[in-house]
Amino acid sequence: PTDDEWALTRRAALYKLERRTFIPLQEIIYQLLGAGTGPGRGQRQEEEERFERLRALVAAQPQSFLEIQPSHQSPSEWKSAIALFDSMDNYSLPSEKAAVLVEVARCIYETHGREHGADAVGGSGASPQKQPTPMAAADFLPIFIFVLARCHLRSVIVTRHLVSETMITALMIGETGYYATMLEAAIGYIAAFDGAAKAVGRSSGSGSTATSSF
Repeated sequence: PTDDEWALTRRAALYKLERRTFIPLQEIIYQLLGAGTGPGRGQRQEEEERFERLRALVAAQPQSFLEIQPSHQSPSEWKSAIALFDSMDNYSLPSEKAAVLVEVARCIYETHGREHGADAVGGSGASPQKQPTPMAAADFLPIFIFVLARCHLRSVIVTRHLVSETMITALMIGETGYYATMLEAAIGYIAAFDGAAKAVGRSSGSGSTATSSF
């Protein structure tokens, strides 16, 4: 077998292991993460309700408030990516939710390329091709925050814990790990939102984002 075939086999085995370990413990895990009953449920519920209020405030802001550059703002307001985020509730395994997270990110890039590509004529006889304006990580995060704020996930906080804390470590590599970090950063921004300052990262020049206590 080639290296790619071994990698696919290993990943399939890890997914199977996750399914066998997570499903039997799913109810307990959700209770521990705040989706069930038990000690501390009231406090967790208050924290989540506070977060959802802040998320609604962020969702009410235009793209420009989050310092999404005009060259990156979406005329469709990233509806395709938001719809993908909404579908995350249809999955239970952490790896499945993480896979949706990666698809959301790819959809953002695809939407950007489709909506902001510039016609560029190639060599002799070449037909015009769409050349999207490059999007750096600093450009991506505000868009991701916008999408997260406007999606309809039942519990962003529980989703964050499932992806970041219960997923098999070996699966948290590459794109999955990167966008899980983006999710953490987006939640941190929303949790620290005060409705006044634009604090996605560029305003202070530090490039940092707020951290979340959730």
